[in-house]
Amino acid sequence: MKQLNGGNVYRPTGKEKNLQAILNIHQHVIQNISPVTITAGKTLDIKIDNQSHILLITKGAIKVCRRIDSIVMGCGVSPMILGLVDAYADLYQLEENSDVFFIAETTCEYYPVPVKDFVKIADEKHLWRDISNILMHRIAFMTNRDRNLIGQDAYSQIKALLLELWSYPESSRFEINAQNFIQQRTGLSRSRIMQVLSELKAGNYIKI
Repeated sequence: MKQLNGGNVYRPTGKEKNLQAILNIHQHVIQNISPVTITAGKTLDIKIDNQSHILLITKGAIKVCRRIDSIVMGCGVSPMILGLVDAYADLYQLEENSDVFFIAETTCEYYPVPVKDFVKIADEKHLWRDISNILMHRIAFMTNRDRNLIGQDAYSQIKALLLELWSYPESSRFEINAQNFIQQRTGLSRSRIMQVLSELKAGNYIKI
């Protein structure tokens, strides 16, 4: 176990706890399931054969898009879990009105698990605390992201998204076009994005 100076016990951050929760769920759920591989730009379907699924992403990066206008609402890199919120509507037979869809930003590998099977395993392996941790981390992430984007000027939005992109694994960053990454999340014009990127490059803040 990690320790700090003075012998204090190391306390994992929210991000580390979230990763531990995801890996624990992957370990218990990914058994006797064949992986699916898709290329960048393809849609990840949580409905397979008219049945809702949870998707356990083991490789790659994805983005969550608003159905009405395709604006990117969120994103993430493996390992991750998709479909937890949509599963609620399926389990309790609510009207299906999901307003988002998932697209691969890079080549992705994932394991689709029927919702009913996922819930059964979660009950048997006591995974609900991990699931709650993941959902709380996701809410905190979206709150922080909104704070950095809503009501901010173009420069501040682009800066926040470049920092977000930098947090991706290097292998994923090389597959992503920075200009498209920013435009899909802000709706800013290409000319305005390129102007800010050019200014940042001229100031030696970024390399393109």
